[in-house]
Amino acid sequence: KKDGKLRILVATNQLIVPAGTEQHALTVVQELYILGHHIDVFSFHLGEFALKFEPFAHVTNKLQKDYDLILITHNTCLRALSACKGYKIFTSHGAIHELEQPILGADAYVSVRAEVARNLSSQSFVNTTIWNPIDLNMFYPSKKLSKDLS
Repeated sequence: KKDGKLRILVATNQLIVPAGTEQHALTVVQELYILGHHIDVFSFHLGEFALKFEPFAHVTNKLQKDYDLILITHNTCLRALSACKGYKIFTSHGAIHELEQPILGADAYVSVRAEVARNLSSQSFVNTTIWNPIDLNMFYPSKKLSKDLS
């Protein structure tokens, strides 16, 4: 893009309750918004938690066809996005849950911790570990830390 701003889709299975993957998606969307990118958020199941995304992105359960970048969690979303054009990155947040299991169709695969990386590798998916981001506006000490901590 000439202006450096990308058209980005962030996809997750549900936005009803703020589970870990959904909170991860919100943190990523907020940071992409700060950088000035154009963001759509896709989910099959929209609910109360989807409202948290609205100041930063267009939330929808209808898909466009073309994006510069598609950030995907949950294999159900990767299947649904097979016809969409764009560089697809599948992020797995867990080694056990069925939705977190990798499937073919992404251009790159990301794990969020060593256990997940081993799971993806055991299924022959080359992956890069990128640790979960932390929203420091949400997670911070509620009281002054002790001087005894070292």
